[in-house]
Amino acid sequence: MTMNVFLKIDRNVPHTLLCLRFWLETFKNYSTFILCDNPDLSKKLESCFVDYPKSKLISSDRSLVQYLTQLKSSKRNMATANLTGFEQSKDADAFWMIDADDTIFLTHNFEIVNEKLHRAEQYLVDNKLDGFSLDFYSTQIRKGDTKPCDAWTFGVALFRANLNWRELVEVSADEMEAYLFARNIDSVFHCMRAKGKWKLESFVFNDLSFQHVYNNYPAMPNGVYHWRKRKLYEIQLPDRIVQL
Repeated sequence: MTMNVFLKIDRNVPHTLLCLRFWLETFKNYSTFILCDNPDLSKKLESCFVDYPKSKLISSDRSLVQYLTQLKSSKRNMATANLTGFEQSKDADAFWMIDADDTIFLTHNFEIVNEKLHRAEQYLVDNKLDGFSLDFYSTQIRKGDTKPCDAWTFGVALFRANLNWRELVEVSADEMEAYLFARNIDSVFHCMRAKGKWKLESFVFNDLSFQHVYNNYPAMPNGVYHWRKRKLYEIQLPDRIVQL
């Protein structure tokens, strides 16, 4: 199976290169693209290319914004970055799209992480999925709700490269707000799953710790997640979440 990896970075902060280097090492045997639209940050990547010379620097295809008019204007550029993976992977079978400036597995055992990633790739193929994403939010209960929001999200996501992503124009702003409030690209994909248009599932890696630095969900100290025996700390995961 031909696989691409896109490592999105935008935040020009101290932990950005630490997170990016983790993913570059994890995916060192893949065809890897650093997706960066921040010129000042791009200038700081020289050392990464010395250590990982096969990686390539690309920017987002801003022409794709024409498919994203139903999103909040502040969310459209970020969305074009996610869609750029589809445009750049026309000769691939699948690709990873990673928020590589604020996510990291808290381990140096890259062999274990790689083995888990390969299992996710095989699951995508065996189950004919359109997308498969690390679960961040299924356990989160929003203010005023009694049930978890069960949201599908980007962050650490794997996609079938030939997904007809242009179908996302079928999702209206009202639909996004009804499901998740936020009119962003995550909400669009969530709605396409809810409508039965795309087959999107979520996974966790059993007994691995993960950090999403900017996640302020109170139950996640410093944005750190740990999944074990189908629980996120003491919270039971929904049945539909796949444990790998």
